[in-house]
Amino acid sequence: MSAEINQFYSSKEVAELLNVTTRTVQLWADSGILDSWRTPGGHRRFAKETVDRLYRINSTSQPISKAFSLRIIIVEDSPELLTLYRLTMMNWDIPLELIMANNGFEGLLKIGAYKPHMLITDLNLPNMNGFQMIRTVLSNPENSDIGIIIVSGLDKTHIRNLGELPESIPIFGKPIPFDELKILVSKTYQAIYKRLSNTQTGR
Repeated sequence: MSAEINQFYSSKEVAELLNVTTRTVQLWADSGILDSWRTPGGHRRFAKETVDRLYRINSTSQPISKAFSLRIIIVEDSPELLTLYRLTMMNWDIPLELIMANNGFEGLLKIGAYKPHMLITDLNLPNMNGFQMIRTVLSNPENSDIGIIIVSGLDKTHIRNLGELPESIPIFGKPIPFDELKILVSKTYQAIYKRLSNTQTGR
């Protein structure tokens, strides 16, 4: 019986392992992000193997491949959403290096330090909001190749009407549209990988 018990986690144990709230774990289970089942008493249980794999993903921002990896900085002030970004995107079949920041100022520092290929950011951020951060990024010619994507709870029409951001920047609402993000990330990866391959072969 003890061996069987060791094969799964409770909601509380998953929350402690992934550093999120129990409520977040329940929401992830309801949305299918984490597979779970209920005991006859109504308690959720999560397969240990699946949760341990997600823990390993959440514990590192290292690329999943030693080949070229797309470097992405994600700026979001919700720890739960940052974890959701990591757990979801590191399961994609795209070599990624994810770097997290929880406010605009930290985002700028990490952009300067890591020179990302892409920036995914919210707009409502502490210390420096997303509008200010993006304007600062765009004012530096060294950042001209960074692909910027906005994922915000603000109304998209309202954001456009403010006229503070280039029309070319995609804007998505929340909840995070991972299917659409994956398409954009995949296209960016393929374009940069092709360019690097052509450079190495002298084409």
